[in-house]
Amino acid sequence: ALYNAEIMTSHELVDQITHLDALIEQADLIIFGEGINEADQILETTTVRLAELATKYNKPSIAICATDDKFDLFESIGVTAMFNTFIEMPESFTDFKMGIQIRHYTVQAIKLLKTQFDINK
Repeated sequence: ALYNAEIMTSHELVDQITHLDALIEQADLIIFGEGINEADQILETTTVRLAELATKYNKPSIAICATDDKFDLFESIGVTAMFNTFIEMPESFTDFKMGIQIRHYTVQAIKLLKTQFDINK
C-alpha cells in the first residue's frame, strides 16, 4: 500500500525488463548455461527460468552446465539435452579453461542438431 508499490518475484521483474518470455517464444533454439561462483559455489537460478520457458513454448533447449547439480531438474522440466562441463568439480579453474570447454560442448550440440538421421537405412 505504501507508495502504491507492486510486489513481484525477481523472475517476474527480469521477465518484465528483458521481455524474456516473448524472446523465448520467438526463438527456434535455446542454448543456455550456468556458471558457478568459485568463492561460494552458489548456482545461478536463471537457468531454471529459461528451461521452464523453453518447455512452455515447446522449444528445443540445451543446457551447458558447470556442475551436474541441476541435471535431474532440467530433465524433469523437459530440457532437450544437458552437457556437464566437469565430471568432478576442480578445486579451482580459469575462466579461459571453462570458456574452451563450454565452446566445445556448444559446437558439438549444434553439430548434432544439424545432423540428419536416415532411419530407413
